[in-house]
Amino acid sequence: MTRDYAEKTSTAKPPTPGWVWMLVGLMIGLFVAFLVYLNQAGRVPLNVQAIKKDIEKKVATARKPIPVEEHSGIGFDFYSILPEYEVPVPKESATPNEKSLEANTKQRFIIQAGSFQQQADAESRKAELALLGLVARIQTVTIDGNKTWHRVLLGPYPKDLNLDKIRRQLEEYEIAYLLLKARS
Repeated sequence: MTRDYAEKTSTAKPPTPGWVWMLVGLMIGLFVAFLVYLNQAGRVPLNVQAIKKDIEKKVATARKPIPVEEHSGIGFDFYSILPEYEVPVPKESATPNEKSLEANTKQRFIIQAGSFQQQADAESRKAELALLGLVARIQTVTIDGNKTWHRVLLGPYPKDLNLDKIRRQLEEYEIAYLLLKARS
């Protein structure tokens, strides 16, 4: 018995493409999300006055001073740790006369580009400054005998156009810094 396969036609459907199934799933998901949204929107009545009073109450309690008894054990040594190191330097550079130029060449400044508790964070800031073409060093300081901070320092620099250029560069890349007087 011989069979002729040429006359037989295939009645099987081709498989559905994957993108069709993805589109159907997406449509079902969006429909379910829409139903959940409608359900949630119907439950929450919006009372603006109550919300406003709640916010005002929270702000009022946040502004109350902490009684002395609650924080009497905390010691604030900020003023003894950093005695008058920060120096305000005007951002615009004026043309100096000879006396101020002489005084400015004697003054030297250090730029602190960050202070971190983790050594890795300080190394990261140092590398970031190196990419900007600035040479930085890390100074490790122990405060109160148990807190270690890693300061990223640039300089010392004389107060001249180079210092202004570095400050503008740090501001351009949104790097916070402190300008400190260098000890003689």
